[in-house]
Order: sequence, then C-alpha cells, then structure tokens
Amino acid sequence: MLKRDELTNPDSRMSRAKDDEMVFVLLGHDIAAPAAIKAWIAERIRLGKNSPLDEQIREAEACADKMMQKMNRKFWDSLTALAHPKPKGAVLWEHTGEEDCPCATCRADRAYLAG
Repeated sequence: MLKRDELTNPDSRMSRAKDDEMVFVLLGHDIAAPAAIKAWIAERIRLGKNSPLDEQIREAEACADKMMQKMNRKFWDSLTALAHPKPKGAVLWEHTGEEDCPCATCRADRAYLAG
C-alpha cells in the first residue's frame, strides 16, 4: 500500500494499530523488502493465521511483486544509462508502452530477453 493511502485510510492496518503497538515499516526501495514480505507470508500461512487466498496475503504478495517490478525497472534503467550515456542535448525516444517501444530501456529489455 502507498504511504499516503495507509495513513489516510481509517481501516488500514497502520490506522488500526494501537498507539503503544510496535510497528515495522519496509520501504519500497529496500532491496530486502520483497523477500521479507514473502517470508512473512510463508510464516503466516505455516502458523495457520492466514490461507493463501486471504485478502491480506494477496495484498502482501501484490506489494512484494510491485516492489520487485520497480526495482527491476530501475536496475535496467541504470544499466541502460551506463551502457548508453545520453549525449548532452540529445533526446531519447519516448516510452510508448507498445511491444516495439523505441525507448532505450525497452530496447535493452528486448535485447536481454533475446539472449
């Protein structure tokens, strides 16, 4: 969940925490966060506190997956920038989101996937 949503939603887990209850926050850019969330999910299921289909578990998995997607995109963006530095005054292709998108990141992704 996004910080702003967690703090403004009266039904969020953060809002339901007691004032003297300990909480621990994982940030989306923390490289260990997705693995920590996946471990938490596995332990909740192992203990019988949740089933794999529970909304809380599905939300946690979606959060971990989204964190990984953003980390992977940033990783490939940084590799592309290192491999193909933008010349001063140059304009890179805009990201179109299409299968044959001409932007540097998508071209690097296709080249990587092609092996």
